[in-house]
Amino acid sequence: MAQSTFKQYFLPDKTGFDSLVIRDVPKTAPKYGQILVRIKAVSLNWRDGIIAMGTYHFPGPDALVPGSDGAGIVEEVGDGVTEWKVGDRVLANFTQDHIAGRLNAQTLLSQLGGEIQGLLGEYFIFPKTGVVQIPDYLSFEEASCLPCAALTAWNALYGLVPIRPGQTVLLQGTGGVSAFGLQITHAAGAATIVTSSSDDKLLKAKQLGATHTINYRQNPDWAAETKRITNGHGVDHIIEIGGTLTLQESFDAIAMHGLINCIGHITNPDPLGAGNDIRRTLLSWRWIGCALCVVWWLAPRSSCRICWNVSKPSLFGL
Repeated sequence: MAQSTFKQYFLPDKTGFDSLVIRDVPKTAPKYGQILVRIKAVSLNWRDGIIAMGTYHFPGPDALVPGSDGAGIVEEVGDGVTEWKVGDRVLANFTQDHIAGRLNAQTLLSQLGGEIQGLLGEYFIFPKTGVVQIPDYLSFEEASCLPCAALTAWNALYGLVPIRPGQTVLLQGTGGVSAFGLQITHAAGAATIVTSSSDDKLLKAKQLGATHTINYRQNPDWAAETKRITNGHGVDHIIEIGGTLTLQESFDAIAMHGLINCIGHITNPDPLGAGNDIRRTLLSWRWIGCALCVVWWLAPRSSCRICWNVSKPSLFGL
């Protein structure tokens, strides 16, 4: 007998992941232009944590199913679908309706696991443009880590002003975006400076190819240390994760004509607090976020290029 229900996690309230509840939901057939995917792996991002805590800037649906990044196998295709067949290995696009072009307010409302229901269940029905193909040599677990972290890093480093061999990139922290950014930069032949408060994490960064590391707890003036390392030149790209409390240091560390890619705001304890105004200003400069990175026409090219350059990407990110 065909399975009629499947298991799915949801958040009855947003007080943290400890409030997750598992439930049985009906398994339905895909409609015209849709595919049914059996989810094999889901990865978690910082965004998932703040959504679970109720501090994300979009309220999202009630009884939210979290999880934006996942991979699986096509189990059934609806009428009108010629792009996919049963058995295809696929990876979810973070912003389901962002097909091409500039992001707008409407497509923002199609982000998995926040604005719409997410992937933390056994099955998910996607539009046919809501997934991309997984390269054969990546496992489901490896592929599931690409949409937010890897493509955010890729777009930062290759989107507006591509990095070049011989340049220097500073990466704040050792989370998912910075860890992927480190590997992409290393593969591109550019030098890297990684900051962290943990020597153990910096050692791991060295193993992934970091040229220089700075423990900012031991050396809080990391901008000055960056200038020293670069002989006063500064760095050409910064993966700016901290936000409110690190941005001034980033300004001090950047080279003339360099690019600060503003991605995160983890140093601001209140995502809707004092740092909100400065982030709005940055929107008119150069704002990188998951929503800008995983679009249907870009993801197949970027995912394949990331994998070709990095080979088997390390999933390290702490």
